[in-house]
Amino acid sequence: MIINHIPDLIAERGWTIYRFAEVSGLNYRTCRLLALHEKPSIRFDLLDLLCALFSCQPAAIYSYKPNAPLRAKRAPKKVVRKKVAPKPARRR
Repeated sequence: MIINHIPDLIAERGWTIYRFAEVSGLNYRTCRLLALHEKPSIRFDLLDLLCALFSCQPAAIYSYKPNAPLRAKRAPKKVVRKKVAPKPARRR
């Protein structure tokens, strides 16, 4: 399993996700996904930017642990739909 160390790197610097977005120049949503382990893939140019930002090697950002337990995903939100009464027929 690939382990994401970005939340640890952000916490070491005392940054919030908002501050991480400001410093990196990335979109807040991208930073949030990176920090919450929800980004399923990463491009090399983004990895390069993160390495320059944190002054580290890629292994400090992501590491590999064989046979590590998978992190459980959040349960999807239940959508509650209101029942709407049918409109009465119009008289002509």
